[in-house]
Amino acid sequence: MTNADICSMVEDAWLLIPFILGFLAFRGPMGGVFESLFVRALWSTSASSRKESTPSDDDCHDTLRAELSVLRQEMKRERLAAQEVVLA
Repeated sequence: MTNADICSMVEDAWLLIPFILGFLAFRGPMGGVFESLFVRALWSTSASSRKESTPSDDDCHDTLRAELSVLRQEMKRERLAAQEVVLA
């Protein structure tokens, strides 16, 4: 391997880090805990900047949680389908 190859690999490595962290965070049973902490931190930051919470904030929070739950279920289904293909 030359220095150019190594530099090219390092330049592209930053693309994998968010993907790997997201995959690890949402794939296991700790995904729900991570999700709730992340959403709570996100909403506390946005609520403190607005200084006043509106009823629509609760609706947005519920919608966001539902969408994340759907994404997590889709990931689980895809993982199970991939395992079945490997086992077959």
